[in-house]
Amino acid sequence: MTCPQYALGTTASDIVLLSWLGIPFPVQHTFQGYSVVRKAGNSDMHGYGYPVATWIWSFLNQAQVWNMLNLFPSDDALSADLYITTYNDQGYDLQVATYACKAARPLDGNGKTLVPRTLAQWSNVTMRFYHMILQP
Repeated sequence: MTCPQYALGTTASDIVLLSWLGIPFPVQHTFQGYSVVRKAGNSDMHGYGYPVATWIWSFLNQAQVWNMLNLFPSDDALSADLYITTYNDQGYDLQVATYACKAARPLDGNGKTLVPRTLAQWSNVTMRFYHMILQP
């Protein structure tokens, strides 16, 4: 199932669908309502921190990777302040929400940070979003 709602932007007013950036929809995504879940002494589970999300692509070409990296403030920046729209997996119905968040520089399938260079294709690209604040 594709999510026509996946979107990115550096401000709330310039958020656009991934397809507008030439980036395909992720083949997988994760969403956790809390960054940390702890088991209390009475065995209850408690969530702490902000939501986190991950988008995963099987393959991206160099132009698609460049479009993603252009959202970061510099070539060596490891994180960026972004706005995203993503599914938040609340209950059985897929729901979409927009968040202000930090984005970690994308990783390739070997867990290496993507840097600007010439490759025909990148495999298993993962982009992680954290410190997600729900937008009205």
